[in-house]
Amino acid sequence: AIVLAVILSVGLFFAIPEGVARLLKIVFPEPGQNWIVNLLSGIVRICILVAYILFCSTVPDVRRTFEYHGAEHKTVYCNENDLPLTPENAQQFTTLPPRCGTSFLVIVFTISILIFTFLGTNSGNVFARTGSRLLLLPVTAGVSYEILKWLGRAEDTPFVRALKWPGLMVQKLTTKQPEDDMVEVALIALKAALGMPDALPKELDPDYVPENAEEAAE
Repeated sequence: AIVLAVILSVGLFFAIPEGVARLLKIVFPEPGQNWIVNLLSGIVRICILVAYILFCSTVPDVRRTFEYHGAEHKTVYCNENDLPLTPENAQQFTTLPPRCGTSFLVIVFTISILIFTFLGTNSGNVFARTGSRLLLLPVTAGVSYEILKWLGRAEDTPFVRALKWPGLMVQKLTTKQPEDDMVEVALIALKAALGMPDALPKELDPDYVPENAEEAAE
């Protein structure tokens, strides 16, 4: 599985965009047009990412994982609104929060396009281009993380909503409406993460010892 994942990652997000970039250089051969090549190849990467997520969502087990992803978001919303942590309360919230790994991924791809378009090397050497991207990766991730944090606390204005919109739209692919039992699992995980007592109901705890025969029968 690891070998396949590496092959897919290299093939989808490096080999194919590099091939597209080489074709674009035929169309835009002038040195001053390199930024166009970098920009378009970055857009190709985003299109591949969305297509990959769409394909994964057709796999039943992955779709079920996306439902648990939605359950996670609902429980966080429920906790942040200081409501009792119950499936009924959590289900009233959306599965699309501004602070999500999916939104972070979209921001990373967008920022990387901007950085690599104007700061990445335009060398014809594939290793030089790869090296420049690796060196700029911490910058890309750091800037993207700060933008994600800011979007999570920024005032709800049309400009902020416009910045959030791409990430929320991709979240519609990586989150699905969960069932109540999925939300219950997410609530138990949240309670455990927050160190709340009795996070796991005793009837679900395999290590729980009944206090009397009646309770043991139940």
